[in-house]
Formats: sequence, structure tokens, C-alpha cells
Amino acid sequence: MAISVLEFTPASGATASLALTAKTCAAGSTIVVFAVNVTPIYALTCADNVNGSYGASIQSPHMSPGGSELFCWVKENISGGSTTITVSEASSNNTGMMVFAYEITGVPTSSVVGASDSISETNGTTAYAAGASGITIESGSETLAFHGIDRDPGSITMSGWTPKTSPTPGPVYAYVHHKNSASGGSGERGTATVGASWSGGILVAIKSAAVPKDLAGAAAATSTATGPLSHGVPLAGTATGAAAASAALPAVLTSSPLKNNTGTLLTAAGCESFVHDPSTGALVVKKTGLTTHATTAVVSFGDSALASATTYRVIWRMTSGGAEGMETLTAT
Repeated sequence: MAISVLEFTPASGATASLALTAKTCAAGSTIVVFAVNVTPIYALTCADNVNGSYGASIQSPHMSPGGSELFCWVKENISGGSTTITVSEASSNNTGMMVFAYEITGVPTSSVVGASDSISETNGTTAYAAGASGITIESGSETLAFHGIDRDPGSITMSGWTPKTSPTPGPVYAYVHHKNSASGGSGERGTATVGASWSGGILVAIKSAAVPKDLAGAAAATSTATGPLSHGVPLAGTATGAAAASAALPAVLTSSPLKNNTGTLLTAAGCESFVHDPSTGALVVKKTGLTTHATTAVVSFGDSALASATTYRVIWRMTSGGAEGMETLTAT
């Protein structure tokens, strides 16, 4: 999660619209815009050339009774590209605006605001909060505090917060600080130490992109197999989960011991087989390159053309000499 400054402006002169310099923004990031309307005659609006209107300000406190008004807009899941942010007022009677714009990456694409708060018309001595009652912040959130002060405070400090630049002072003084709340917490008010003056503030917490709970903190325990490994792991795509048995084994024919005309076993001898349908005489399959067993002179082979429990007429022909014999066999 990272926060970067898109632009900040000093107080402008009387204007109905203030356009910031075009900046290249990342798609899916969030833009946060703070603004001060020095003379709060009309509310301000915010939009950009890529993402359109930023909608209503999430908070709109005043710095002093009837005084300058603060605004904050949050535009989440932006389209990105060259982006020009424009803040406008409905009247040209405005005596000035101050605008701060920030881009935050590494955030969710929806419901990005975890919490927000504001405070109006604070007239104190040294401690000025940006929030009235305090907000609860999720761990990993980027929290921004916007302070508007009606006179030169001399200095402003926030313990544990980082300043995100301030424009040249104008009729009012405005400051933005931020911090990343690694562990979260409750009751955050964004309190700053400043000189005596009127002040208002806005506090907004932007959530970090979600981390799967099992990955947060310590590594999750690995699973332990407790049963027999009888099932395969499902694979992506079209592969099935458990390894399927290959196609059914073909039926097999096994010969009687092959002998010559003197009764001698033809062991380890090359031969071929012609398998016929006994009813029609049609050739079912021819097998070549066979060899009889080295001691029993038996030949065995399988073929997808054979059917189990079916009887065939089988002719054996010896490769050497061409002697033939015939027998009826049932495939198994």
C-alpha cells in the first residue's frame, strides 16, 4: 500500500473552478482529494476527466463559525490514465480554494473507506483533532488527517504521522498528514499540536487490500494426510480428479503347446496367428511377430478385436518353414 501526491495548490484567487495538472494514475487505485473553500458560500464539487464525478464529500466541517469549509472526496477503483482533477463551486464569488490530491495504491476496489470523522469550529490552545469522537482503524490502513487553520500556526506536528506537504499559506492554512496503521486500533482522532487558533479537521482511513486470513501473521499449519492415498488430486482444466483406469484390457487368446509333426515342442519359435469367426470364416484379426514360450511352447496375445468368452478358430503358422496348425480357442 502506497500513497503519492498528485498535486497540491496554494489558495487561488476568485474562481469557480480549479483544475490540477494532469497526472498518470494507476487503474484500480483510489484518489483522495481534500479542499478548502475559503469563503463557504456554496459547496464544492469534484470530478476528473476519466472517472467523472466524485460524488458527495464524505465530510464537510467548518473551520470556524460561518468560516471556511473543508471537503474530502474519495474515488475508488479508478480507470487510470492521464487524469485531470477539477474542483468547482457554483459561484464565482469564491475568494479562493486550496486543493490536495493523493493517489493510494494497494487498496480494495470497493468499500475502500474503512472509517471517517470530522470536527468543526475548534478554538483551542495547542491540541487540535481532525476527528470528533475517534475512529476504529483496520490493520494495514492508510489514515489521512486534514487540518484547516484560520491563522498562521507557526508550526504543526503530529507524533507518529508523516506530513504530506502543504501549499503556500493563503487566507487559511491547511495541512495533510498520514500514517500507516500496521496493527490498527480504536479511538484515533488525528490530534495535532499547533498554536492557538480556530481549526477544523477531517480524518479518513483507507483500507488496505485484503489478505487471506490464513496468510496473515504466522503461516497456517499444513494439512496432514490421514487416510490411504486412494484418490488422485483434481487437476485444473478437463482432467478428472482421480486417475481413471485405462480402457478395459483386451480379451486374450492362449494356445495349446505348439509341436511339430513328431510331437517336439516348438519352443522360442517365431510364429503368426490368423483368428477367424468359426461361423462365417471371416478373418477377425491377424497377429504377426509372435514367439512361443521358451519352455512350454505356448503363445498368448490380446487384441481389442477379440471379445471375452467368445470362441474363435485360430491358425498358427511358424515363421521358419511355414508349418501350420489349427485349433479352436475361447478368449478370456
